[in-house]
This record gives sequence, structure tokens and C-alpha cells, in this order.
Amino acid sequence: MKMRLLGARELDFKANDGSQVKGMQLFVAYTAENVVGEMSDKLFIRDGVDLPQFKVGEAIEVAFNNRGKVESVKPAAKQASQ
Repeated sequence: MKMRLLGARELDFKANDGSQVKGMQLFVAYTAENVVGEMSDKLFIRDGVDLPQFKVGEAIEVAFNNRGKVESVKPAAKQASQ
């Protein structure tokens, strides 16, 4: 799914159940059906998922597994100039 990166935050804390939560939170925007403009959301990227360096405002391609969890993030393919 193509999205635009709005921001990012590192996470490293203990959850209420005592487990350690480590990863990145990405804030993104994307076009969605029945939405005028863009919809925004935040995504959790668990530690261990390869996350290239991105700049705020850059287009990214996010792939999800069958449970809706982020599986990969990569630069979005650039459209050819016409």
C-alpha cells in the first residue's frame, strides 16, 4: 500500500504485562475510499523488520501480513515523467 511518511518515533518500553516493546512508530497518510483528501494513521514496526532510512514527506510502500501487521517497508516506486 502506497503511503506518505509524516513522521516517526522510536519505541522502547515495558508494557503493562511486563513484556518489552521495541520498534518504531510511523505516522503516515494515504488516499482512501470515501475520504476527501488523505486519511492518516500510525503503524507499529516491530524490531527486526528492515526499515531503510526515509525522509519525512517521502512516498513509501508498506506490505502487511494476513493479520494486518507490517511485514515490510520500502521506498515507493517513482512514477515515470511524462
